Amino acid sequence: MSRGAVAARYHTEIVQSRWIQQLNLFNFRNYDTLQLNLEKSSAVLIGPNGAGKTNILEALSFLSSGKGFRKAKLGALTNLAFPEREWSVGVVLGLDQGDSIHIGTGLRADKEEEQRAIKINQTFQPQSSLAEWVTVLWQIPQMDFLFSESLSKRRRFFDKLVAAFVPEYTQHLYRYDHALRERSRLLRERMSDPQWLKILEQTISQEAMAVVSLRQSYLENLSPFCSEHFSLFPRVLVSLAGELEQWSETMPSLEVEERFQEYLKNNRAQDAITGGSSMGVHHTYVRMHHVDQNKPIEICSTGEQKALILSLVLANCRLQTNLCMRTPLLLLDEIVSHLDEKRRLSLFEEIQSLGVQAWLTGTDGDVFEPFKKHAQFFEVSDGNVLPKDV
Repeated sequence: MSRGAVAARYHTEIVQSRWIQQLNLFNFRNYDTLQLNLEKSSAVLIGPNGAGKTNILEALSFLSSGKGFRKAKLGALTNLAFPEREWSVGVVLGLDQGDSIHIGTGLRADKEEEQRAIKINQTFQPQSSLAEWVTVLWQIPQMDFLFSESLSKRRRFFDKLVAAFVPEYTQHLYRYDHALRERSRLLRERMSDPQWLKILEQTISQEAMAVVSLRQSYLENLSPFCSEHFSLFPRVLVSLAGELEQWSETMPSLEVEERFQEYLKNNRAQDAITGGSSMGVHHTYVRMHHVDQNKPIEICSTGEQKALILSLVLANCRLQTNLCMRTPLLLLDEIVSHLDEKRRLSLFEEIQSLGVQAWLTGTDGDVFEPFKKHAQFFEVSDGNVLPKDV
């Protein structure tokens, strides 16, 4: 598929646009109150380090389920100047045909444990309902170490991408993890209840196969958007390695479930000592390969790894636009300054072709010069955000 053919598909009438029309922050990080009114185009935030640019992007990351891209405790998000107040993030989400929807989230004051509330058009909703309205994708500096740290962080990054494509995926993961923890507790405490263990192991095996199936389906849909040259960013191949994945290549799903369930039963004694299970989707190895240089991402340079991650994030934007038929929000924190001029231009061109509202941050406004006709610029200084003439 040529880039021109894909770009033409981005602007068909059936693709539903999503963009932030208004952003409201209250007592969030270094912001007491903030209201930004925006157009449909992308937004560029310019300012020195520590001014609060990343905090704005973090606030937008709470339009997805979970703990935001910093994975911070909810209580830690409160403005230190007013610790007695709860924080909140609210947006007016622009839709096509002049429609809009109000989404708000914040720390719940009526709960003993830290929880955040979600309101959509002033009605409380579960976190999972956010995915019905908006998808948020991001790349942040902390992801630079994604492939030099634990395999679990890489897997969580991958799972976040799958959940953006298939929202119900999160529920399968939750049920799998919950049953696995409960089984571990029973085994650790030497509680002999074979029937309850059997039920838990049946749940674990069923949910594991749902996770495997949805991961594989996601990769099948993602592959065309990773394997073609859409820009100057490298092509990337993503694959999964694990016992369940290997079994599923040659066995029907039901047979894999039964085999995994039998494995769990036979390994109860060992799992009582080690905890968890030595097999399962929580051990799946996520591989990424630099297609153009034919080498795994682990031996790529830091610059190549950053480019590969950005390539994967952009591929997911294409996936959302072409198959989910709506544009995601794209958050890029301090990414542009690390790209050479050709790749910066390629990124700006890709954002325009995708039709997404991207939020970009940087300390040097000059690097965004080629993008000035296609974005709105804001100057950020000590928690103040003002429109910036360019």
